[in-house]
Amino acid sequence: MTMYDSVAICKPKELLYRRTGKTADICVRNMHRLGLDDVTVWIGDAREFEDYKSYDTFYFFNPFGPEVFQNVIKKLPSHGTTMIYHNPTCHQLVLDTGRFQLKKQLYDKDRDYYTNIYVGID
Repeated sequence: MTMYDSVAICKPKELLYRRTGKTADICVRNMHRLGLDDVTVWIGDAREFEDYKSYDTFYFFNPFGPEVFQNVIKKLPSHGTTMIYHNPTCHQLVLDTGRFQLKKQLYDKDRDYYTNIYVGID
């Protein structure tokens, strides 16, 4: 696995995260600092995770190369789904799925990158 095979997905009482064990430890520590002690951290390859349908909001900070990202977004449910994608280098890939549309685009002038918010097309 490379650092691009990572995912972070949140829902109440659960956080799915993959980067490295060290980063996962930092994630757990940060959740504790936020008072979210009932959060579960999942460590694994985003392409192998099979329960995306249980989630409706996905957050990506340009986590994958195009090939991995394409495999992951194919698994995301589109019905009722919101995708928040920072520094969206694979923006066109998201649109090309035909399953998501761009709802809003934000620009962070201090960091010089965009954040796209997509919604699933039912």
